[in-house]
Amino acid sequence: MSPSGGSLGQPAGGETDPDADRDPALPPVRHLLRRILLGIGALLVVAFMVLSLTAELRKGSTIAESLGRISPWWFLVVALGSVGLMVMTTSTTAAPLPSLSFAAAFVCQHSSQAVGNLIPGPSAMAVRYALVRSYGVGAEDFARATITVSMLSSLMITAMPLLGIVALTLAQQSDSDATSLLPLAIGATLLSLVSVGGAVAVLRSSGFTVWLARRYGRIANWVRHRLHRHRRDLTVTEHVALQGRARLIAGLRASGTRVLAFVAALYWANGLLLVVCLWAAGVPTAELGLVGGLAVYTVGRLSTLVQVTPGGIGVVEVAYTAAYTAFLGSQYQPQVLSGVILYRLGTYLLPIVVGAVTGAYWGLTRRRRDRHHIGVQEASG
Repeated sequence: MSPSGGSLGQPAGGETDPDADRDPALPPVRHLLRRILLGIGALLVVAFMVLSLTAELRKGSTIAESLGRISPWWFLVVALGSVGLMVMTTSTTAAPLPSLSFAAAFVCQHSSQAVGNLIPGPSAMAVRYALVRSYGVGAEDFARATITVSMLSSLMITAMPLLGIVALTLAQQSDSDATSLLPLAIGATLLSLVSVGGAVAVLRSSGFTVWLARRYGRIANWVRHRLHRHRRDLTVTEHVALQGRARLIAGLRASGTRVLAFVAALYWANGLLLVVCLWAAGVPTAELGLVGGLAVYTVGRLSTLVQVTPGGIGVVEVAYTAAYTAFLGSQYQPQVLSGVILYRLGTYLLPIVVGAVTGAYWGLTRRRRDRHHIGVQEASG
């Protein structure tokens, strides 16, 4: 009997504690249930958007007309382009992890991305960690690779708008509505300068790293308390901040050049695919050239920096549509929205399908990998 009068694992009031017999290595049951509910909510959001789009198509709206005029060949081009993006994304995962084969990196990357496109929060990262561990990647290697890729990806997203604004300024036409992007352009430029300066300061100064980490912890705790009042505070110690900085420096020295090359190629390939989708939806190339289209993309891409919804669903569509409509004018809004929808079919829905296949493959081959690891350990022992 427990001191409170109830049996072990059960409160005195007679209510069953679902976490009483839990493996300490596993998250609490209530957390798993919350993740499941959030995933169901994300699926409902996706279903709602699909139904809304279907309703628009049935009403014969201008958006429906724009989508209906897209040749089936364009859908094939977008599908092939999206597969190419998946291969490039896999390269960013495999580059800092030399012990992980490209095929294994593809499975880990896209199985976890499918989860992240459906379940909000850090679920994709947790799944990716579990998958790469099953292929023999150590925790320290995974942490170093994750910090390196995340740092360079965030820096790319925040720094490129400055280049995009310069390109827009040089290529701006007298009859263009690009001046409506001026407030956002100023904000993007300031963010670019701050992000580049912050990255340099982190690499050069351990004191600045500790100061920045503690400020980040305070902001994160403030947001967490507003969303969940009973959550415990995040504790950002000097040791944790310096350890993260050391991992970043080690990752940059080991594979920084390769990762930066893949991150940059992936960034601009995404922009190219988006511009192609806009052309396919009926936006004239005379109004949206390649340079101008990529420049506007750098501004709209800022919306993906913070994922407030699973896979950025809803937020990304609104951001890209607003940015390109501001540049082209409201007369092209139906074509812009149709092009963005086509782009998201390839970069949001298709990865879910691919992730389901790779996840099933990982599950079917798990026992074979486990036997292989046991054999290696016995041979080395």
